[in-house]
Amino acid sequence: MMRLKKVKSGQGLLQKMRLLLMQLGDYTPTDFSRTIMYRPEFFGDSFARLQVELARGESDWTLAERELFCAFLSKINGCRF
Repeated sequence: MMRLKKVKSGQGLLQKMRLLLMQLGDYTPTDFSRTIMYRPEFFGDSFARLQVELARGESDWTLAERELFCAFLSKINGCRF
């Protein structure tokens, strides 16, 4: 899987502090979280809102079905979430 080094380590001071707080809170930031924080002007609030809308918005699928589908895709992609 290709990951940009900048997304992993190129955060600004505020983003580095947020990532550190996440890790201190026993949460390992995901690539999704890091991407949103890396370029907030591109991926920030609007991208996060889109993700929430896709995951939790109106759908023919129940919340449980969507969660199961996401878990299945994560398994296929080798993601621990």
